[in-house]
Amino acid sequence: AIGARVAMTAGTPAKRAFLRAAGADLVLDSRGDFAGALRTAWPDGVDVVLNSLAGEAMERSLQLTKPFGRFVELGKRDFVENRRAPLRPLRRNATYFAVDVDELPRARPALASQLLARIAQRLREGAIRPLPFAAFAPAEVEAAFRTLQASAHIGKLVIRPPAPAEGVAASPWRPSQDRVVVVTGGTRGFGLECARWLARQGVRHLALLGRRGMEDAAALRELAALGAQAAVHGCDVADAEALAVTLAKIRAGREIGGVVHAAGVLDDGAAIAMDAARFRGVLAPKLDAAEALDRLTERDPLSLFLLFGSATVAFGNPGQANYVAANAGLEALARRRRAAGRPALCVAFGPIADAGMLAADDAKAQALRRRMGVEAMTAEAALDALPALLAAPDPVA
Repeated sequence: AIGARVAMTAGTPAKRAFLRAAGADLVLDSRGDFAGALRTAWPDGVDVVLNSLAGEAMERSLQLTKPFGRFVELGKRDFVENRRAPLRPLRRNATYFAVDVDELPRARPALASQLLARIAQRLREGAIRPLPFAAFAPAEVEAAFRTLQASAHIGKLVIRPPAPAEGVAASPWRPSQDRVVVVTGGTRGFGLECARWLARQGVRHLALLGRRGMEDAAALRELAALGAQAAVHGCDVADAEALAVTLAKIRAGREIGGVVHAAGVLDDGAAIAMDAARFRGVLAPKLDAAEALDRLTERDPLSLFLLFGSATVAFGNPGQANYVAANAGLEALARRRRAAGRPALCVAFGPIADAGMLAADDAKAQALRRRMGVEAMTAEAALDALPALLAAPDPVA
């Protein structure tokens, strides 16, 4: 638009043909010696590099920058991996710019709004044209991510939102005033935060299960101030017999009207070090306990069966094969219960910053941020989303 000559790279013949059709002056193979080919065509290099390549390919792009040129980094991989880069190509007054588009609206919303308005105006005027896109139905979301993973697309991928389910009216969950809600892992961390949330929703009777009992005595007084009477039960939910005894004890005092399963442990490690024992250690309090809760509460008048899963099921996470498998099992259990006409919701939360597993392990939180490039949410923000999710027809959210 400003009259520059443009050289572009792409990794497949189809994509290079698209770039030529789009008007690029020079089209090169990003998987070949594009730097040498560009130097042959344009010996002096380029004034501006817009880069999204990583590793050694990024270094070759950096070396193409002219004196007093600009190198604009649009990718994230080298930042997430904290990779070192040679500085010699910048010695002749070249400038390096790091651009994280996700950070812009968070840090400078007014500037982001201004830039988006400018782009929208140029689109309306025809000065720039929208990129091509491929649309996927909601049920094809996995295929969409596989396409993105393989870089097999040109332009953007669009996943259409699911249409409202016909014949399924969204109805808010309302707790019974007389029945008790059982919260596994409810004596600490995110489970305890969920108990507070339940009390704020009007739950008047809570049974908090935990292996080590209540660590924060003040929490019981806080729950009472919110109008909820909470009883603490020492129970390892991975032990189905002990869980059955505990549930029977709870029923002796009051009917069980809801279950929230927040128990879980981590045992991260490389795949080569993941033996059967390490899988059992993570699956037992998460998936085995959920299966036991499903079986042992079959005759209880439940209006709530809430499971806390993980976003790692959709995206994966290095070192957490056992944890991902356990949460995938929770999603399958929720779908099975819904298919049988029983209440169930599995919420695939992302990382929680201020409560739960990551709150006490800053090193793990930092490693997750580096590997996945995501920011943790607060427990309050996560729990505030539950009313809408509980009212929706989907068993997994």
